Amino acid sequence: MKYRLSIISKCALMTILFASACLSYGNLAFAEEGQPTEAQVKAAFIYNFGKFVEWPPDRWGGKYFIIGVYGDDDFAQVLREVVAGKFIHEKPVSVKRFSRMEDITGCHILFVGNDAKDNLTEIFNSVRKIPVLTVSDMQDFADRGGMINFRRVKNYIRFEINVKAAQQTGLRISAQLLKLAIIIE
Repeated sequence: MKYRLSIISKCALMTILFASACLSYGNLAFAEEGQPTEAQVKAAFIYNFGKFVEWPPDRWGGKYFIIGVYGDDDFAQVLREVVAGKFIHEKPVSVKRFSRMEDITGCHILFVGNDAKDNLTEIFNSVRKIPVLTVSDMQDFADRGGMINFRRVKNYIRFEINVKAAQQTGLRISAQLLKLAIIIE
């Protein structure tokens, strides 16, 4: 029983911390020197998404938890800095920048930059049956079949989740993360 309470308490704490990060760092209009940039906030969200998503067991063969970036070289560098030395599901996080479409299936999370919007259909076709969490800040990304889409609501960064798209690939998104999201049907 003590073990169960520990897990429940830990989950509750993680939810509170994640929500606090959303509220504390979300108001970018008033960001001052020393405050995180919009790219850093998005990178922190992506890192935390990895903690709140469950991948099928057969997806865990590698040594690293890989976050891929297709397009947007600048964001790939920010993401590397934010996740340096961190772990997701007990694996060290590695950020890889992909320039070839055939390489994007080799990651757990794939951030799709705005400069890749012309390739979106091809990207979705490449990962449709593979448990890769797709994330972007491109307009209507989740509506078009992506899984998580960053969106500005007033002066805050929020995120939408397309639950159906995630479920079709075998990914399970935790209830704690879903509570913080705008759900896309």
